[in-house]
Formats: sequence, C-alpha cells, structure tokens
Amino acid sequence: MYLRSCNNLSKNISIILSLGFVSTGAFASDKPISTEDIDLLTDNLLGVAQQSSKQTVRTRVFQSSEVEYNRIPSAAYTHSISFSGAAFRYPWHFGVAAYLQEKYSAKLPSVCFLGASAGAMVSSLLACDVKIARDVMGITVDNSDVYKPTLTSGKFTFSGTGWLDKVYRNPLITQSITGVYGHIFDALRDTNTTAQPPLLPANSATMATDRATFSLTNITSWWPKNERINQYALKNDLIDYALASGHLPFLVDGNAYATVYGQKYVDGGITDNQPVFNNETIRVWPYMGTIWGSTALSWLSLYGNSDMERNRGIYMDGYTFAKSEDAKTDGGIWAPLRTIN
Repeated sequence: MYLRSCNNLSKNISIILSLGFVSTGAFASDKPISTEDIDLLTDNLLGVAQQSSKQTVRTRVFQSSEVEYNRIPSAAYTHSISFSGAAFRYPWHFGVAAYLQEKYSAKLPSVCFLGASAGAMVSSLLACDVKIARDVMGITVDNSDVYKPTLTSGKFTFSGTGWLDKVYRNPLITQSITGVYGHIFDALRDTNTTAQPPLLPANSATMATDRATFSLTNITSWWPKNERINQYALKNDLIDYALASGHLPFLVDGNAYATVYGQKYVDGGITDNQPVFNNETIRVWPYMGTIWGSTALSWLSLYGNSDMERNRGIYMDGYTFAKSEDAKTDGGIWAPLRTIN
C-alpha cells in the first residue's frame, strides 16, 4: 500500500495548526516537519485510528516516498498497464483487455496492472487471468489457448450466458436506479448472481498480489489521501479494495463511502484517476482518440443503465480501439509489449 497526500488546501490548514504544537514542544525544535508528522498529529487530534492498526493483519505498507510510490512492486514484471476510471463505460476496458489476451497472451505474464475505479475491476480480472471474452462477455471463442473470439459474418457472437449477462439479469440491478455499478463489483463475491463457476479463482489473492495495484481515496482522516493497494491476504480483500477504488458516493450502494478494515474510502479516481509507476506505464482510458479526451465531460458516463446491448457496443469500441492501435506502423500504445521476449 502506498500513501500520499493530495489535498493541498487541507494540508496547508493542518500545517498552520501543527505550528502551534511545534512551539509547545510537540516536535523537537531541530526536527524537520514531514508529511507523516502532520498526518500523525492531525489524526491524533481527531482521534482517527492509525494506519498501523490494519497493517498488522493486512499487508505491508509503503509510506509516501516517491521512490516506493513509483516502483513496480515486483521484479517479475517488466511492464505495466494502467486502466483509468471509466464509470459506466467500464465495458470499454473489457474490450481492450480481451484484445490484449488475444494478441499478447504470451507476453502478459511479464505485465502488471494498475487501475482506478472501474479500472481496478479490469486490473483484478487481468491479474487473475480471467478470460474476458469467454467468461465475462460470453463471446464464442475457439479452443486455442489464446481464446480467440469466433467471428460470424464479421461480428462476434455473444451467447448471452456470460458472467456480465447474468449479473445484469439480477433483479437487484434491473429494479434499482442506483447500485448498478456496485452490484457488478459485489457479484465478484459470487453472491446475487447465478454465474457458475465463480469468476475469480480461489487463489486470486495470491495471483493479484504485486500484479494488481489499485488507486483509492482514503477519507478516514480530515483530508483525502491517495492510497495504493497491491497486497491481498484473502480473495475478499481483493474484491473489497477493488470496490473501494470504484466507490462513487451514494451511486454504488447508497452509502457515502466504503469501509475496509476500519478505513473509509471513496473512488480512487478522485485523487488519482490514472495511476502509473513511471513514464513507461501504458495508459488506457475510455475516451482515447475521441473528442471527449480526458476531461470533466467524460463524467457524463456516470449515468447507469441495464442494457446489455449498449454494454456490448461499448465493449466492441474498446476492442476495436485496441486492435487499431496495434495496426499502426509504430505499434501504437502497445509497442512496448512487442519488446517482451
């Protein structure tokens, strides 16, 4: 887990407050005040539980060092791909992910994934080697190891039996004007859905540790802090943190925030919508190459829907984009993947 402060206004206020304690000996006069000192002081003032309370049972914790924050967490991975927040355009990420599994299946074991909000969900699926086209979207595929989609008259054949189809047929979604997004995450727990077998494997926590990094916004203290998670002890830890990364206040499950081991979280896209490790990280967002770009207008996609035909169309947009990038002379954004042996 990586921590850093993101709200400069709140930080400035806390610095002013902390100066009074410096003068009274709360800090040694010759000791520089660090961000961690200010966090500790204000959390103590407000009675907020410290991060260490969960690291004893959770995961190792990296402090807000830029070296650690920007470091690929394991030497096993030479490349990284970041999936941004996408709200209800998340099937676009599925389309991109499916193309990657189809074209670069032999190279993906050397790749780790980052995600914020909806990007956290697709990152978790990729890290656990879930077959997106076959298992999530229910697309007819051939019998090869790369699960290449089968085309009929130039189009994919959607069987209607994919995991996402089953989730969307659940009354909790079709009869609700809120919670659509949240129920999709919640279905990863294999509840409220008839999907069999479970989408995530039993050892998903082990598979995703170090390979899937989520951006979250921690609001336990009095200013929001971006937090990165990439260590998971249990399968439900992976799911809980993915849900927390995509927790749009009130729109997900009617609650203002998600709680994981006593810590309060909202959507990670608020503080870091495109988490990266370094300049080499491949960045993916659902408005690439469109007039929307990466602007505030993209949040128009926040409205919910229960239309699988629309979801399939968005999926195809993502798949087509990924394929078109690969067809570019220079390899497009996937060029770095071609260098993997």
